[in-house]
Amino acid sequence: MKILGLLGVFMFGIDTADVQEIEKRRRYNYGEVEVSGGTPVYQDLGRKGCFLKLTGFIAPLAGIGNAWSMKVLQIMADLQKPYLFVLGDGTEVGCYYIDEILETHSNLFSNGQARKIQFEISLKLAGSLYEVVNSDARQSYVEGNILTGGLKTIVEMDSNQLPTTKAFKGKL
Repeated sequence: MKILGLLGVFMFGIDTADVQEIEKRRRYNYGEVEVSGGTPVYQDLGRKGCFLKLTGFIAPLAGIGNAWSMKVLQIMADLQKPYLFVLGDGTEVGCYYIDEILETHSNLFSNGQARKIQFEISLKLAGSLYEVVNSDARQSYVEGNILTGGLKTIVEMDSNQLPTTKAFKGKL
C-alpha cells in the first residue's frame, strides 16, 4: 500500500482515502492606522494561523478506499485532539486539529449507497510536535505518538515507504 500521508494513526492512501490535493493556507494579521491625506499604514501583528485542506475521494466499489475511513476521521475529530500530520515521504508538517469534514455522496444506488464519496478535510495548526507536547495548556498526548517518561515513539518511513515506529529518548 502506498501511503500518501498520516494524520495521527490514520493512513491516507488508495486503500483508505485517496487524497488528490493538499492545499496550505497561511493567514497574517495586520493592524491598520489611517493617515490624514495619505495611504493607511499597516503594522504586522503576527501570524493568524496555518490551515491545510485535504481533498480527495473514496470509491469503494472501484477498490479506492472504504466507507469506514470517513467514520474513523469523524471519531478522530470528535476527540478534539491535535494529530501529527506526516507526508508520505516522511516530512513532518506539524500537529493539526481536524476543524471540518465535508462529504459529498454522489452516483447513488437505489438503496441510497454512494458509488463515490468526495471529501474535504480542513485542518488547523496546533503547532509543531515539540510545541504541542511541551505546552502546559495542552495535554502531553498526541494521537499516534506515545509520550511517557521521555520515551517518544514517532512514525518514520522505511525504504519501501511503509510506516515503522522508532522509539528514542530525548528531545525532537
